[in-house]
Amino acid sequence: MHDGVDVLSLSIAGAGHEFPGTLHAVQRGISIVFAGGNDGPVPQTVANAQPWVTTVAASTIDRSFPTLISLGNKEKLVGQSLHNNASVISGNFKDLVGAKGLIFAQYTANNLDSLVGCEGFMPCALVDFEIAHRIFSYWDMTENAVVKVSPAMTVVGKGVLSPRVASFSSRGPSMLFPSILKPDIAAPGVSILAADRDSYVFKSGTSMACPHVSAVTALLKSVHPGWSPAMIKSAIVTTGVNIEIQKIHENNPSKYKTDLIVSCLGCSICD
Repeated sequence: MHDGVDVLSLSIAGAGHEFPGTLHAVQRGISIVFAGGNDGPVPQTVANAQPWVTTVAASTIDRSFPTLISLGNKEKLVGQSLHNNASVISGNFKDLVGAKGLIFAQYTANNLDSLVGCEGFMPCALVDFEIAHRIFSYWDMTENAVVKVSPAMTVVGKGVLSPRVASFSSRGPSMLFPSILKPDIAAPGVSILAADRDSYVFKSGTSMACPHVSAVTALLKSVHPGWSPAMIKSAIVTTGVNIEIQKIHENNPSKYKTDLIVSCLGCSICD
């Protein structure tokens, strides 16, 4: 506090735990930005919920790596993959020994962190539980199940439904401050390309989202050096936009609008 620091960016969190001394720092004019925690989607898991700090949730970004998964019954499904080489055909779902590829499921197909473990080992495709169930049903009813995983593509922009609050992002209200709406704001925190030693990997978490808001806080501080931490936080949290989302029905494409406030307090679109 004595070296002239303007912003503290703290990517540390734990459900039900609050760090002491933050009010003293804010009273000294230091803006504090905290990660909200990764214990979602369970309610009342948000951490760092003191009213004078900025608590950040994690959201998805407008980038995706879809891969076409073709089953032997001609059903076509879509997952995500970081595999962009030649397509792989595998007839072995049950035993990984000798398998040419791996399809695995998790709660959401947007978090690509787990795909990093496949690098240099075998091509992997990620699907959500609904698609995994359809693949399993096909395998269960077929004597010689075959699947083809096509090379992944990269889609950026309007073709990706985003932002959406990440499934792992901790939800409010706070157990310690139930009358305070938290988190304050959401920022990109899913499959963020981050430096790791001498390479780059995808990482997810509110720890990835927190620095985005810290940077915005620092920019506002540089433009408005006389603003207090409360004024800077208010300027960020009360700034929202309308985002038009393309909702695709199987036979009837239609558009609808939703008011997606970046603060994610009343966000109805969650991953």
